[in-house]
Amino acid sequence: MKKSTHNQKIIWIFLFLAILLFLVALAGFFDLPNFKLNPFKINKLSYQFLLEDKEQTDKGKLISLMIFFNKEDNGVYLWLGDYYEKKGDLDKAVAFYQKAIDFAPLVNFEVYKKQLKIYEKLKKEKESEGLLLFLIEKIEKRGYLQGFSANLSKELYLTGKKYLEKGDWQETTFWWEKTTKISPEWSYFYLELASLYYQNNQSEKTKEALGRCVQRKEPSEHCREYLNLQMTQFQSEKPGFWREEILKIEGN
Repeated sequence: MKKSTHNQKIIWIFLFLAILLFLVALAGFFDLPNFKLNPFKINKLSYQFLLEDKEQTDKGKLISLMIFFNKEDNGVYLWLGDYYEKKGDLDKAVAFYQKAIDFAPLVNFEVYKKQLKIYEKLKKEKESEGLLLFLIEKIEKRGYLQGFSANLSKELYLTGKKYLEKGDWQETTFWWEKTTKISPEWSYFYLELASLYYQNNQSEKTKEALGRCVQRKEPSEHCREYLNLQMTQFQSEKPGFWREEILKIEGN
């Protein structure tokens, strides 16, 4: 019994020493004495304040500390993405936005908008489309998701619109088909897709797109008007006709 107690004391001593050595090593690595605040006691906002301080010279270690003590906070990666975006370091901004997405892909659509905006600046179309396809897959598995579905559909619509302006009807069709699946409650996406088919002399697909719209409760009346008039509206309503209305859709 005494031997067991003695062994337990030894284990606790070694555990205490291990923790102590870890803290000493941590302090040495991050050079904690030179920071203005104790990193064990300050919160995320304090780190953000220090990073904005022009007198703070070793910001690299401060960022490492910020991440180390807030590993489970998706907002930290989002904020660091914003921080580097303001500084003009778009590559680092993209990296931190991507970490925010990887950590919590269906928490905040804003991070996708920020990432897409940078890709547009860098003219990285493939990366932009890859990000949209990644989110499409997540939403299709999950179903309607408040804060994401309408916003994503608008981005998909605009992506298709870019291809339309290049005369690439096949790519436009691909992206606009996705809008009707992600946001089936909005008639505008069906009408744009139907108009695209109509202008491409695909009568059956035009009717099929409108037929899918009519089967939905919310947009059915609007689409039925086109079927009742033999789709003659599309003679004047070219693809892109509903762009302004689509962009007004709230990101619910």
